[in-house]
Amino acid sequence: SEARGPVEVRVVTAGGDISSSMVLFEFVDRAEVSGVYPSSGSVEGGTLLEVRGMHFAVTGDVMCRLMGKTSTAEAVSSTMLRCVSPAVEQLGSTVLEVSGNGMEYEGGGAEFEYLEAWKVEGIYPSAGPESGGGTVTVMGAGFGERGVFGCKFGGLDEVIAAQRLSSNKLKCRAPMHEPGNATVAVSGNGVDFQYS
Repeated sequence: SEARGPVEVRVVTAGGDISSSMVLFEFVDRAEVSGVYPSSGSVEGGTLLEVRGMHFAVTGDVMCRLMGKTSTAEAVSSTMLRCVSPAVEQLGSTVLEVSGNGMEYEGGGAEFEYLEAWKVEGIYPSAGPESGGGTVTVMGAGFGERGVFGCKFGGLDEVIAAQRLSSNKLKCRAPMHEPGNATVAVSGNGVDFQYS
C-alpha cells in the first residue's frame, strides 16, 4: 500500500550504519485541478483566479503555473486556491497547474485562455439621458473575437453585455443613471475592467 503522511528519513552508510539524526518527508495525494474562474484574462496578467480541485497543499510553497510562468497562491482550503495570472507574451489556452512545494506541478482539466489586452480609448456619444437606453459606442483596442465583453457605467455593479463591432469598437446600452459624469468600463472576461 502507498504511504501517506510524514515519514522519518535517515541516512544509511554502505556499511549499514544508520545516522542518529533524521528529517521528516511527507507523502501527499496528487493535487487535481478541476476548474478555474474566470477562465480567461488579458496577456498583461493580473486576473485574480479562483482554482478548484482536490488535495491542494494548504501550507508550504503553494503556486500556480500558466504557460510556464508562476505566481504565488493563497490556499483557501484543500479544494480551493486563489492566485493571480502572470503576464505572458502570447495569446492562447493553457492548462493551469498547481504546486504544493514550488517544484512539482500537477494539472487537470482546467484551461485558462490568455486574450489580447483590452483598453478603452474613448466613447461616443459622451452624454445621454438619465433614463438610460441610449447606445454608447466604445472605441479602444484588444476587442478580440474570443472575449466576452461587457460594460459598466458610473460605478454601478451591473454588467451590460456589449456587442463587438470590431477589434477596436464595442456597442453598449447605457443604463438609467443620475445626472452627472460617469466613467465607462469595459471587460473582456466579466471580471477585469478597464476604465475610460
